Amino acid sequence: MACTIYNANDSFHLISFYNPPYESSNYVWPIDKWKKFFYSVENLATSRNVIALGDANLPKVNWDIMDSINDYEADVLNLLNDTRMDQIVNFSTTSTSTLDLLFVNFTVINIERDYKFDDSYSIIGKHVSNHYSLSIEIPWNYEGRVNIPSVHFSF
Repeated sequence: MACTIYNANDSFHLISFYNPPYESSNYVWPIDKWKKFFYSVENLATSRNVIALGDANLPKVNWDIMDSINDYEADVLNLLNDTRMDQIVNFSTTSTSTLDLLFVNFTVINIERDYKFDDSYSIIGKHVSNHYSLSIEIPWNYEGRVNIPSVHFSF
């Protein structure tokens, strides 16, 4: 899914994606699909602010040093390094890994786990996902005022 959010002075192109886990190897994105994805995102990023977010299912990536012991994941990282996009999630988004990612081409004010949304996103006290909810604050200039909206998501 993709959409563009406008106000009088600015716009953000919001793109969501999903790369299935290795266990479903018949469905995992081939490197060519990642290449097309990053190429499309990069083209959009030349003319507007872009937020690409999703469940990448790249569990062996060490995002602190942008490296992986897995060849497939290392190839994806090499494609990301060729873009103007930054991956900004710097904490686990599940109990064990950083699987949910945000790629942006601008400075984000804040990103954090959203405990309130996690609590409201449950059925009878049980979470409906094993992924944590995230909240990001983005700069949004509207009619001379800086208004900072929050975007919440969970996969």
